[in-house]
Amino acid sequence: ILSFIFNKKSKQIPSRLFFVTDIIIFVVSFVVFILNKYDMLEVFSSVATFKVECREDVEDAVRAGLEVDDIVMIEAYLPGEEYTSFILDGEVYPTIKISSPTGFFDFESKYSTGVNAAKEEVVYLEKDLQEQINKASKAVWDTFYCRAYVRADFILSNGTFYVLELNTLPGMTPTSLIPRSANAKGLSYSELVDKIMETSLK
Repeated sequence: ILSFIFNKKSKQIPSRLFFVTDIIIFVVSFVVFILNKYDMLEVFSSVATFKVECREDVEDAVRAGLEVDDIVMIEAYLPGEEYTSFILDGEVYPTIKISSPTGFFDFESKYSTGVNAAKEEVVYLEKDLQEQINKASKAVWDTFYCRAYVRADFILSNGTFYVLELNTLPGMTPTSLIPRSANAKGLSYSELVDKIMETSLK
């Protein structure tokens, strides 16, 4: 996915921004995500993350992101459906599909309990798609030499899964995505925690 980095030390932010956005417009139709380092590192999940659909709004979104952190990233938007994989000790667990009424998995949809809450459900895809995401999840695990457990997030676009990010310390509340996936495999929350601890101590 096409992306660019900006930081507070950048000189002439407006001119650089419009140069970058023109490149994105040339390569893909203009919709971008703007996110800060904390969101990239999953420290403050989806805080000051923006989906921008108008070239003229990019500068305001970047400046808002720089109020939260000293680095922001502009990333080309890839349309599709969002899925996530939980991988424990190299084993891929049941897939979860994420649907957000706000258009993407932002802070409000992640943590709201009202009408704007995201829908998170375990799904069993058609054989070829399930094999594709399982294979991609295992490839991510092997490529980045992961240990214990991780969560890999994907976009399914035109029949192909694209990796969005790898979360090496995902949420572990009883209602988080990983416990949902483990529960679909028959593991209770306490059993999941035990397995993660056992795997981490190997």
